Amino acid sequence: METHYSKRTYIFFAIFCYCLVGLSQTTRDSIASFGGIKLKPDQQQTIDDVLFGVYYQFRQKASEGDKTIIVTDTLFLAIGNFHSLFLDPYYKEKLEISRKARIARSKKIGRVNMEHDNIDDIVHLISINSDYQEENNGDPVQIYKDRNTGTLSSIYNAFIDNLICEQQIKEFRDWVVTDEIDTIFDYPCRKAKVSYAGRNYSAWFTPDIPVSDGPWKFHGLPGLILQVEDDEKMIQYMAIGLQQYEDAKIVKDNVKYENCSLKDFNNFLRKEKGRNAVSFHSGGQLYMSYKQSPITYIEMEIEE
Repeated sequence: METHYSKRTYIFFAIFCYCLVGLSQTTRDSIASFGGIKLKPDQQQTIDDVLFGVYYQFRQKASEGDKTIIVTDTLFLAIGNFHSLFLDPYYKEKLEISRKARIARSKKIGRVNMEHDNIDDIVHLISINSDYQEENNGDPVQIYKDRNTGTLSSIYNAFIDNLICEQQIKEFRDWVVTDEIDTIFDYPCRKAKVSYAGRNYSAWFTPDIPVSDGPWKFHGLPGLILQVEDDEKMIQYMAIGLQQYEDAKIVKDNVKYENCSLKDFNNFLRKEKGRNAVSFHSGGQLYMSYKQSPITYIEMEIEE
């Protein structure tokens, strides 16, 4: 995740109606696809057509040493006829840039050393001429929702590990809609509350966009969720823009996934988010290892 606001956002300025007329932007380029990390269409399966997408600013509290910080990112919800996908829209691109850079660096040196899992074990080999680099490609998790079955699939794709965790979240059938109303980007919204995975959340949804979906794992309300945060203000998603697509797909990599529990999936993710990939040259070799991240993230789900 990135701690700045430099990513492009789309500002709501059009009235959104049921037939999706008047969206702020329209993609007219070649076929776009969202999902997975594969680059060739024959390595992926199409899940649904994308009708429109919603950009959310994600804010969460984290710690850096003994200091509390706010980490922000721009995430994207691609909404199709019956499915949706929530992801970091820049992750795939950054992952491919990093992959090509690693290949180019390894070709220059000819010898690659990947024997060490911790940079502390070989830090003494780093010199001013080592061309030291760190990588953090963003949020690797992609969340697929099937509105027909209510199944939610969290997927982690990598060049080695491919994990999937499937859920039927019963708590999102128990939203309590309150009498509070507000207007967000000219959309009339209602407030609803729910408890999930150890946190109490308040969400603002608009019946004017009749899609039962929202950021991250949130869904189950009679309208699109434009804003949601927990009562302690540790986590917040706020819609900042939307985009219409004429020819785009939600896709999924054709790979063998390892099914795992929510607990195991989150444990694996905690390890991956807790370290950054690093590489450097030394003694005619390219060393590739990992470094502990200086940022400690809060738990998104603090109980099953």
